[in-house]
Amino acid sequence: MSRVAFSRAVVVAQAIAISLLPVVAAPAAAAASVSISVDGSQKFQTMTSLGVDINANSWDGGNLTPALDMLVDQNGSQTFRVVIDMTDWEARNDDSDPNTFNWNYYDPIYSGQVSFDTQYAGSNFANLWHTIDYLHAKGIPDSQIMLSFMGPGPSWMGGASLDATHEDEWVEEVLSAAYYGYTHGHTFGLFSPDNEEDISHNEGVTMSSTLYADAMNRLAGRMNALGMDHVMLVGPETCCSFDPTPMTSYPTLMGKLAHFDLHDYTGSTQGAAAQIAGSGKDFWMSEYNQFDQSFNLLGQGAAGLMVWEAYDSVFNHAVLNDLGSAPGNDSYGNTALIGYDKNTKTYTPRNSFYQFAQLFRFVPIGAVRVAASSDDTAVHAVAFLDPASSRFTLVGENTSPSSQTIGVSLKNLMSPPSTVTYYQTNSNDDMARGSDVAVSGGVALVTVPGGTVFTLTGLGALDTAPPPAPPAAPANLTATGGVSSVSLHWTTPADSGGVTQYNVYRSSTPGLTPSSSNKIGQSTTTSYTDEGLAAGDYFYVVTAQDAAGNISDASNEASAVVTADTQPPTVSITSPTGATVSGTTSLTASATDDVGVAGVQFQLDDANLGPELTAEPYTYSWDTTATSNGPHVLVAFARDAAGNTISSSPVAVTVSNAANTLLLGAATVQGLADSNPTGDAEAFTYVAAASGSARTLSFYVDSGSAATTLEVGVYADSGGRPGTLLTSGTISSPKSAAWNTAILSSNPTLSAGTRYWIGLLGTGGQLNYRDGATGSCSQSNSASGLTSLPPTWSTGIAWPTCDLSAYVSSVSVTAGASVPVA
Repeated sequence: MSRVAFSRAVVVAQAIAISLLPVVAAPAAAAASVSISVDGSQKFQTMTSLGVDINANSWDGGNLTPALDMLVDQNGSQTFRVVIDMTDWEARNDDSDPNTFNWNYYDPIYSGQVSFDTQYAGSNFANLWHTIDYLHAKGIPDSQIMLSFMGPGPSWMGGASLDATHEDEWVEEVLSAAYYGYTHGHTFGLFSPDNEEDISHNEGVTMSSTLYADAMNRLAGRMNALGMDHVMLVGPETCCSFDPTPMTSYPTLMGKLAHFDLHDYTGSTQGAAAQIAGSGKDFWMSEYNQFDQSFNLLGQGAAGLMVWEAYDSVFNHAVLNDLGSAPGNDSYGNTALIGYDKNTKTYTPRNSFYQFAQLFRFVPIGAVRVAASSDDTAVHAVAFLDPASSRFTLVGENTSPSSQTIGVSLKNLMSPPSTVTYYQTNSNDDMARGSDVAVSGGVALVTVPGGTVFTLTGLGALDTAPPPAPPAAPANLTATGGVSSVSLHWTTPADSGGVTQYNVYRSSTPGLTPSSSNKIGQSTTTSYTDEGLAAGDYFYVVTAQDAAGNISDASNEASAVVTADTQPPTVSITSPTGATVSGTTSLTASATDDVGVAGVQFQLDDANLGPELTAEPYTYSWDTTATSNGPHVLVAFARDAAGNTISSSPVAVTVSNAANTLLLGAATVQGLADSNPTGDAEAFTYVAAASGSARTLSFYVDSGSAATTLEVGVYADSGGRPGTLLTSGTISSPKSAAWNTAILSSNPTLSAGTRYWIGLLGTGGQLNYRDGATGSCSQSNSASGLTSLPPTWSTGIAWPTCDLSAYVSSVSVTAGASVPVA
């Protein structure tokens, strides 16, 4: 068929046109030149994803819907990784507490009132929610919608590379966006908060594999605490160095992880199957592009395939990488399935769109890959059985330039089809349907042109027979009671269709009848542990469920007695172990329990220090500058789910922060507000009150300030004007209605009784500040049109001297901290 541009008006007509394609002859020869053997008894991975990566920034008031229609209705995409970039919408910290969402800050962003990264392609969360909502309208379930973030983060968190001290802030940023969508009806079942953290090319926020695992574990714990039970995590989204080991060391994270995933454009899974063996998880290739690599990826065990990218679009991070702003700017030589003409705003499917449709349209989620081998290396094949529908599908590719007569032999299928439907895609045909092919003597013969992707698919008889239940106790199902838990064990019943899962039900009275109200979980193994129970008698039944969804009876009740959990946890402070501390100090505790630790709370001098930590690692960053110098006592309290608590042995520490001397300026918030437009530098003059080394400069930023960067400096006096710049510092993403502190680039000695100037420059937006007026003064000296503080200041507009809420201190602190003034 000819490839025509799709607009809103022609989508329905185009869908009809595909269904009415002329039948393509696929005559069978007398004998096969190539043999493909399918063996249904050799089962491999269950497919959990088949779909595409899409850019939500392309929503464009709904102009994207024809492309989404094509992907669902014609391409057969069942899984959507919905991407928004970049991950820098929290341009300044919402507040100082990463464990509390400041919705006054976040709501305008997530509601779509505010766009971000407009200097590149621009992003708006409303586009993200519209895209997800439209996928729901097309029938895509939450379990097949993945929310995914790309691009670097805010500069104050480290930008392209996460500053480990802001790990909890990063978790807060990504989680606040996901939680907003989740609680506002824009639901999704999968969440991948970072992209390609193993490569420094603005693809995501780079982190080491250990830092990423720790951050994801913290994210998992907070999602559980917020009740986001139906949203699972996906990771690590690496491009070049897949290493799941750090992630597997965190039980909370692994309990929240739906799938491992990685990216590769060479046809390799980087040995993922072996690396995740024993984890109980499958893995997805959530970015690849060439259809012929599908055979290799599936053969290496990939349970999910997702194509980068679905349609030509514009990514902010690609603009940042100097790749231009034309649609398709993040392709790196790959071609999207659908082309886009930005002038006519029309979408046109490419030939690869139909190649992938040969696979995606006929292999449902839940289908199982079975053995399919070809005796000719030029002909590739992969086969699937769908237990729910009894559909058999074989997808192949004849890579040779000439036609091949292929004999497909079907063995050990539960119910082989008597006829299969044939489709092909090549340089002349797009998903063209050929003549139906009879299966005679277990063999289907078909002739496939050279350079052609082909599909054979057909329905067998449905499996309606339920499997037998695990035999009744005491012969088989056993329930062993313990402290707050019961351990269940059983053996596998025989079933020709195969058992895929067991359903576990619980009651506090005998004669249990299974229902949705008493189902407590399911298991793919022959054991289950029921935890967190109060003391008492419990009764259980287990049913078996096969791949077709048939469920056994419930004839196997077993009982157990649970005793109360009266054993408290154990806890100890592992760092610090007793020392002199200053600045920001990391507190770490180790806690264990026979059932499970519910939380750890640090206390300083009998008062809570920070929030209770509900997941490992039990670590808290303590800013000692907010504590008086001298001896103090640290204690950690641990509790379990039964309410048992215990305290650690106390640890004595001595806080010793450097004495803070205010050298220059005013450490009070003045009574009047003032402002200057972006690009206007201003300076205020003071006589030094004390002598000492200038280490930090603190400045009060008033409410309503829009400046994205603040430069501050100390100048020598030159005849009543700012002279030579002695030292300077930068505050990225300054906080409004708060003191902000910059670490000075050098530490000149200021002399008491000598006149100096404090200079400031806000860029990226108007800077609001506080000053105390003397007479009619609002500024002491200003110079317009600057992008950075000048090294000398010999010109400018002067007003009478006035005070500013800014001061230079001799104390050394961590960047961004507030300075306690003695």
